[in-house]
Amino acid sequence: MDATLPLIIRILLMTIFMYGPNDWHQYRQNIPKKPMLIVVHGGGYNGGHIEPVSNNLIGWEAFSNLYGIDVFLVHYKIATEEESSFPQPLWDIKQAYDELMEIHQPDNVAFLATSAGVSITYQAIKKYSIPAGLIGFYGLTDLEIESDFSEGVNEGIDQYISAPYSRRHASPIQKPITHTDVWLVHGMEDDFVNVHQTQIMEPYHEVQYLQGKNHAFNVWDNCSDLIRSFVYRIS
Repeated sequence: MDATLPLIIRILLMTIFMYGPNDWHQYRQNIPKKPMLIVVHGGGYNGGHIEPVSNNLIGWEAFSNLYGIDVFLVHYKIATEEESSFPQPLWDIKQAYDELMEIHQPDNVAFLATSAGVSITYQAIKKYSIPAGLIGFYGLTDLEIESDFSEGVNEGIDQYISAPYSRRHASPIQKPITHTDVWLVHGMEDDFVNVHQTQIMEPYHEVQYLQGKNHAFNVWDNCSDLIRSFVYRIS
């Protein structure tokens, strides 16, 4: 990305939305440091965007104001039938993180990711040694276990990855994170991404299971206190 572009233009090109009390340009001034939550959407690798996330998950601004945490929504390259995207989304997350840290310089920072966004963010944190924690909801961790996924999810994975890469290369289970905190949450009734995808990560990370919850449950309605506690314990 061209470093000479004005800051706000660079941010818009990266498609980062922000919820909090301060405008973008103010972050280079003496704004008191606050915790930061970077939200990475899901969408099966071949779908998803910030717009539906910001519109459908009610409570971004309320969460920010209630807990004193600035919330940023970031996007990444989406796979299509014509073009796979792996590993570009990992780099997109790294770029977004670097840009936000340059602007914001928070006291502490954590990622919140859902579904496909969990595996993308997890691998980005590991690959680039990003010193930020991750709280992941109904995520994919071992893409080689095709029976754990619905037909639609498997189609998305196949679009996401192409030679010389394989499902193994895109699976977080192959290189578990050890340098920062990870907390994984999954609904027990998930019929898109089987809860087994979180269970296999129990030897490495904290996990939590929610009874009666399917895929894509509203994280704010069910886990806002958990998210707050996770962000504030990361330092």
